[in-house]
Amino acid sequence: ALAVFAITLGLSRYVALASCLAAVALPAAAYAFMGKGLVFISCLLIGVLVLLRHRGNIKRLLEGHEPKFKFTR
Repeated sequence: ALAVFAITLGLSRYVALASCLAAVALPAAAYAFMGKGLVFISCLLIGVLVLLRHRGNIKRLLEGHEPKFKFTR
């Protein structure tokens, strides 16, 4: 999930998009590596909560109004 977040942020510069994709990747990775169980269910719930919290960001992304992250020093 961290790798998905970092790659998405680096390529798109949208933190919200990176967060949402990481929220999807987390339970997928948990299922792939751990199978169905408590870890998978926990990761799935976390992913759903992240997506619910980002509803406004998702709407702005689809409308093209979400600001991009600026890398500065």
